[in-house]
Amino acid sequence: YEARRELLPLRSERAQRRLVQAQANVNRLQARVSELRAAAGDARALEVDEALAAITSVYPVMEPRAEGVRQLANLRSGENGLPRRIAAAQESLLESKTLLEEVNSRFAAVQRRISAGGLTESMGILLRRDYGWLPVAPVLRTKVEEHEEMLSGAQLEHITIEEALSALKRMQQATTRALEELGVTDPDDEQRQAMRELLTLEKQVLESVRADTRALTSAFYAHKELDERLLQAVDEYRWFIEERILWVRSSALPASEDLVELADHLGEFRNAVSSTPWMDELTRSAQRRRPLFVSLVVFLLLLISVRRLAARKRAEMGSLVRSYKTD
Repeated sequence: YEARRELLPLRSERAQRRLVQAQANVNRLQARVSELRAAAGDARALEVDEALAAITSVYPVMEPRAEGVRQLANLRSGENGLPRRIAAAQESLLESKTLLEEVNSRFAAVQRRISAGGLTESMGILLRRDYGWLPVAPVLRTKVEEHEEMLSGAQLEHITIEEALSALKRMQQATTRALEELGVTDPDDEQRQAMRELLTLEKQVLESVRADTRALTSAFYAHKELDERLLQAVDEYRWFIEERILWVRSSALPASEDLVELADHLGEFRNAVSSTPWMDELTRSAQRRRPLFVSLVVFLLLLISVRRLAARKRAEMGSLVRSYKTD
């Protein structure tokens, strides 16, 4: 039993290292996939442009339709192409995931320490440190709204591509309709064949774009959900700290010099009172009502002597609490 108990932390540490290494491998592979997707998009855009140029060189009347296909192909190329937008969304998603894990880890660690040792002064320092480290809620809410807008835009792009593909399901009818839109009312077989090739190329491009818009939509949707979880975790941890930080002693107990100062005040007051001419009469009265008199004198002594010291300490404590941004 003792041997298993000693091995348990080592096994847990090894499992954690393996998890970190596996996540690093996944991130590296994901980055490689993004690079390959972007390179494939750039190469495919060049191939489509060459194929369209070959068609329009023979049939210039098809140039307007070819330009539309060319623009579709360019959606997957360049710095703002879909593959690079997907890579950026996944990278941002990973950053938010890492931040959420860190928030949850710190929150759980603080809860365990408070359960074990209570709200000590060192725990107060840790709480104040994490309070300043936590992301600002309005900034997180702004990011949630931004990702919701990005998700809506990606969904609209995907719907548009789906509708365009749906229009090309029946190739013969699509060919006739495309020629009529270009003003070719009596096409020959060669024109029909050329338009059919152009539409086939357009369909292939649309299918590739649809795959990218689907991936982009999934990334933004996952990001939106993760942002909401992150915002909730930050709010819960911040509220947890605000509920407890004022109960943690944030300054040292009265120092020895403060006690000496209090004793000096009490001595001065005693000397001043004993030197007055009415002291003898007060003493004789006190002998008749000793308990009440003693209580009253002690109370007055403490009230007068501690007043200045308490006021100064109260001002210092107020300054410290305000510096913690919890009042």
